[in-house]
Amino acid sequence: MIIDPTAFNKYNIGMTENKYSLVRSFLQRKLKKKIRLSTSRSRNFIISVENQKEVMLIKIHSQFLKAPFAVLDKLVEYIQTKNKNVENELKKFIYKIPQPKKKKTPVRVEKISHIGKVYNLKVLFDMLNERYFDNSVTANITWGRTSNSKPKRSIRFGSYEEVKDIIRINPELDKSSVPKFFLGYVIYHEMLHCKLGFIKNDGKKNEIHTKKFKELEKQYFAFNKSQEWEKQNKERFFSNNSGAGT
Repeated sequence: MIIDPTAFNKYNIGMTENKYSLVRSFLQRKLKKKIRLSTSRSRNFIISVENQKEVMLIKIHSQFLKAPFAVLDKLVEYIQTKNKNVENELKKFIYKIPQPKKKKTPVRVEKISHIGKVYNLKVLFDMLNERYFDNSVTANITWGRTSNSKPKRSIRFGSYEEVKDIIRINPELDKSSVPKFFLGYVIYHEMLHCKLGFIKNDGKKNEIHTKKFKELEKQYFAFNKSQEWEKQNKERFFSNNSGAGT
């Protein structure tokens, strides 16, 4: 069966307000299992599935929220069979679906900088990816830019931007006084966001640190040690606050 990606506007599921809930209900009805659904807008992402005892964690490309029932049926078929031909049809739907025309705006090229004065982020990322994620996390990782803003009373050690599929780490952590286990914890935390996505609560609000997220976070080998180090040392970062964002 060849799926026409331009046909989704003919179906109500692509035009309703709460597309998220409709897709989740559709998948639950077809798969006969409770679904925790999240989405990704990453260009290279199609679908990932984690089948647990009582719930199935499914992460799909956000374009599937606009898909006709024929495509969703193929999504169910792929979840059940992992058939390569079905996967290729799903990819065609994602890559060929018409996008709304936008005004051209200058695009800032993101500079990826792994190597800092003390730490190489890529080395730590690759070690964590192999140990905890079976090398399945494909995001880029870079040191963030130093902020010249006034000192703040809060600080973000890391961030994950889903659209660009990029992790940024606060350059304030690139110091010999910051232990490797803590930097690793920050990277691991952001990699979990890459892996799990941002789950919507009834399709309305992003649920960032879910129960599943917190369970996996505790699997980091130095979780308790990292929590304690952060509690004891966080204040010293505020006088020289740098950003992990763009």
